[in-house]
Amino acid sequence: MTADDSKTLVLSTTSERKLRVVFALLLFSAFAAYFLYDGYIGYPARNAEALRNVLDPRPQEVLTINKAVHPRCVRIYGAGTPIADIEKDLGSAPWRNDDEIRWFGPAGSLKVIASGAVVKEIAWVWGPHDDVYLQRWIGFALLAAAAGFGLQCVRVMMTKAVLDETGLSLRGHRHIAFDEILHLDAGQLGVNGWLDLQVRHGSHKPFTLRLDAYVYDGLEELARRLCARKGWAMPDGPPAALPEEPGPSESHPAQR
Repeated sequence: MTADDSKTLVLSTTSERKLRVVFALLLFSAFAAYFLYDGYIGYPARNAEALRNVLDPRPQEVLTINKAVHPRCVRIYGAGTPIADIEKDLGSAPWRNDDEIRWFGPAGSLKVIASGAVVKEIAWVWGPHDDVYLQRWIGFALLAAAAGFGLQCVRVMMTKAVLDETGLSLRGHRHIAFDEILHLDAGQLGVNGWLDLQVRHGSHKPFTLRLDAYVYDGLEELARRLCARKGWAMPDGPPAALPEEPGPSESHPAQR
């Protein structure tokens, strides 16, 4: 064992793993922003402009969009409802022409034909982009997925393996002292990209701890230092049968 082998070795995760989770985070965040923008700004503005163009007389100013105006208003305000009650809830109507009154929402307009001071007929007129609310739901679903990838991104960035004079420490796993490492199998490291450690904690049965080269960057150096510390040649196969000791069986795959 050289002097360098006694220094603390810290392995982080691979650049490929970091890039993949960051790419997924950015992708889902971008799509969430796209759908939420259309649901709250883009589609409502286009609907308002389209409805404005079919009104006679055509309003000179851009229509005011009231988020309280939605298709359910048709069921809330029926024939005979005082116009004053609707104005109390939705505000003054932004457009009137004789007996026709309109309120404008994100997805369309509430059309009322008045008879004096009460509602005679009421209907909902959809704008050309009638999937405003669907866009919002999709946007929120994508935002939730982006939040999940954000948490995964933090978890990936915090992935760490530390080999020091006390043994091997893996985030999310019990510390492993050198005398608890019974065997090291590096045979699959260059083929399938993993390193197997045979470990026994106390009186428990031995278990295999698999370290993935996709998760930990620099497993070759870790294997070399472990072998140097234990006085082993670099093995490339599974261990011989080990005597079992009484105790509960454990299985501990490394953090992925």
